[in-house]
Amino acid sequence: MNVKLGRTTVRKGNYGDTYKEWFNFVAEHQMEVTFLLISTLLLGDLLHLPWASKFVRPSYRDDQGFYHKGKSDLCFVFFWTVGFTFLRAGMSWILKPISKHFGLESPSRTARFLEQGWLLIYYTTSLAVGLYISYHSKYWFDTRHFWIGYPHLHMSKLTKCYYLAQTSFWLHQIFVLHTEKKRKDYHQMVTHHVVTSMMLLVSYYTHFTSIGIMVLCMMDSADCVLSLGKCLRYIRYQKACDTVFGLFAITWGYTRHVLYFQFMWSIWHEADQYLSVDCRPLEGKFLCREIQYAFLLAFALLQILMMYWFSHILRIIYLVLRGTGAADTRSDSEG
Repeated sequence: MNVKLGRTTVRKGNYGDTYKEWFNFVAEHQMEVTFLLISTLLLGDLLHLPWASKFVRPSYRDDQGFYHKGKSDLCFVFFWTVGFTFLRAGMSWILKPISKHFGLESPSRTARFLEQGWLLIYYTTSLAVGLYISYHSKYWFDTRHFWIGYPHLHMSKLTKCYYLAQTSFWLHQIFVLHTEKKRKDYHQMVTHHVVTSMMLLVSYYTHFTSIGIMVLCMMDSADCVLSLGKCLRYIRYQKACDTVFGLFAITWGYTRHVLYFQFMWSIWHEADQYLSVDCRPLEGKFLCREIQYAFLLAFALLQILMMYWFSHILRIIYLVLRGTGAADTRSDSEG
């Protein structure tokens, strides 16, 4: 028996095929599906429906204006996962005139420009907000304060929204990977996004958000420069692209392979120096060896992936020195 869903036909009885059909339907109608969900939730919030408000607004505000954590935060994460899918689809309409202005005619090159343009906007914005939060904190270039005063149970509204929104973005990126043409490093990207999302969720629940914010800033700093360089390449500003790529290589090396190991060292050494092993979840304390080692293992796994990508960076540097020009060697085609 077949059931029509617009242009999609779902065959009952085969759950695997049904899932793929539904997924393809959502992927093909991202703007419409996400707009419907967002509009419903915003309307419910406007009507002061409690079930809708926890999707749209951060929950658990105390009398002092600080925020705590709880299960309803997952609703906020869901809303922004859908929201980023909508923004990504909508941003392509805004960026299309820019691509036409620079004479992009190839569908594949245009699609890549639109994707990197959206990522450039997102990474630049998230980096600015993350740096603002960390600059006004005690842990700004002082990793001791990742642990001093733990557990950090209270958060400002901006900090909570930022952390949950970043978690939503990385969950949204997992969806994106399954809607676009597969890259050569598809499996590495899936692993990276899944591990990053899990680290964000676990660090939020266990109150280790201070180090999480600094890691997010570290990652965004290189990503926004990379997206800028790719945009310049797609519009054929090759000399500017090569210059930006040089800046990207320096930024990547410092943040992903210097600061990153400092954070790992802090988890390994400073956590023991300023905290004792104490796992009492009801009191918000989650420092036990299992969690400590789990974070170190996740950090190590991401570092292996980043070293793999760093090998591609070195290859691109070699191509630039030969006069070939910077290009993303992970992609099947750059147009």
